[in-house]
Amino acid sequence: VLINAPRGLLDYNLSLFDVLLILILGLVPTAIGHTAFLKSLEGLKPHETQLLAMLEPLGATVMAFFLFSEVPPINSLIGALLILVSIYIIAVKGGE
Repeated sequence: VLINAPRGLLDYNLSLFDVLLILILGLVPTAIGHTAFLKSLEGLKPHETQLLAMLEPLGATVMAFFLFSEVPPINSLIGALLILVSIYIIAVKGGE
């Protein structure tokens, strides 16, 4: 994208080394993050991993609120409530 962008849009004069650093910054943290996430799920049951996956958008919303003072709209709050209720139902039924 950076290499094929129109000249006026991204006029950064990036060297090959700069592009390489950008690629490394994009790929390495992603690989480490996914590897750490998958490694942390090894000892969990399938329904427990699904519960954690359901919490991801809720966690992102809470972080956005505290880090960026971003107030979620009402439909996001309703969605968060539905996620929490779903997690509660799965957690209770998962114990049976």
